[in-house]
Amino acid sequence: MAHYGTNVWYYNKSKWDGAGVYPPADGNWTIDEFVAGAQKLVNKAQDIWAYRPEVSIDQYGVFWVRQFGGEMLDEAGKKCLLDTPECRAGLEWVYNLQTKFQLIDDFYRSPNIDTMFESQGSLASRSQTPGLVSEYKKPGQTRVKFDLGIAVFAKGPKGHGTQATGQGMGITRLDHQAEVWEWIKTLTNRENGVAQVFGGAGSPGGRVDCWTDPKLAEVWQRNEG
Repeated sequence: MAHYGTNVWYYNKSKWDGAGVYPPADGNWTIDEFVAGAQKLVNKAQDIWAYRPEVSIDQYGVFWVRQFGGEMLDEAGKKCLLDTPECRAGLEWVYNLQTKFQLIDDFYRSPNIDTMFESQGSLASRSQTPGLVSEYKKPGQTRVKFDLGIAVFAKGPKGHGTQATGQGMGITRLDHQAEVWEWIKTLTNRENGVAQVFGGAGSPGGRVDCWTDPKLAEVWQRNEG
């Protein structure tokens, strides 16, 4: 089971357009340009902030450090590389989003990112996985009521930070191996991946045949239209 990277950027188009900033959908601008544009949106007196990053290291950490050419682990997966200059630069840039650039006043403030962005209107953008595309664009959704922009996050010095997450499942009941194996295959088959989206999940998982399934393609084309 898997889902794809955390470098998809969601933004309130009216707020960015109102500040005279028009982000490219393909992410073809630099993080310096992103910061300069985002600072035009911030209004501390009205509690309006441009961007609040997710700071969990397991997924977003990879995204951040790869923008600066870093890797969290060596190729063998045995040595932590977070203390390399590239990783330190990436994590320092994230830290500066609050302390230096002041795109947000507090990474850990209340309410959470969802509330600030979706209903409160105090946050102009966020980044997440592609899963929010289906949640924000599905018919009848009520989470987002403004003109939503979706783009690839801006480029760091070494390009776009990419990342994918996988979850493994194992057989632990030695006396029921056949049954557990059937259960794992059911959870990870194409039919279940597609059904997850219609049941409210953010994405169909990591299978290519799920993403290209005609049922989902029809929904995505309708939403784009």
